[in-house]
Amino acid sequence: MALALLRPASLPQPLPPPVLPDAQAIEDGDLVFRRGRDAVSTLVLAHGGGRFSHVGVALRSTTGVVVIHAIPPEGSHPGGVVEEPLEQFAALALAADIAVFRLPGLGDGERQRLRTYLQQRRGTPFDAGLRMSEDDTLYCTELVLRALHAAGVPVPDDLPGVQAPLLAEPAIPPEALLGLPGLQAVTSPAGPPPPRP
Repeated sequence: MALALLRPASLPQPLPPPVLPDAQAIEDGDLVFRRGRDAVSTLVLAHGGGRFSHVGVALRSTTGVVVIHAIPPEGSHPGGVVEEPLEQFAALALAADIAVFRLPGLGDGERQRLRTYLQQRRGTPFDAGLRMSEDDTLYCTELVLRALHAAGVPVPDDLPGVQAPLLAEPAIPPEALLGLPGLQAVTSPAGPPPPRP
């Protein structure tokens, strides 16, 4: 009996990494969603539900695809609006799941305004209060919504928010952005995300 418990089939099997989107398929303005592995992600998912706990915006650069997103401070990193390579944003240590979605019909002018806004907001501090009513600090969903607005992309005013203890106003979770009109998956793992530790 004890030997049966030691069979390789009874040991936990390593989970496959999240599916990294093909960088050639990604365009400026694509929304990159991530299901994180950290405590903040667990909290976001507990209150906001759904598949994803974080979101950023993809931009093409001379070195590949980068993601601009807003993150809370951690350790010696001050957090705020940062730019990092897609591979780093989707790293297995950070991402249990990842997917890219596109708003169809973005023209060159809208993409340029989106790029300009995002680049200007790099270094903006993280909004720990998750307040959409002010823009001197930003959280991930707020950054995306404000970037779309700055680009002239119509965004519904009635995206569902989540009221949580200690928040002065409802916060819009990343998952709510999946309800943007016309949003289309660029790449996504087949089927529901596998359970992750």
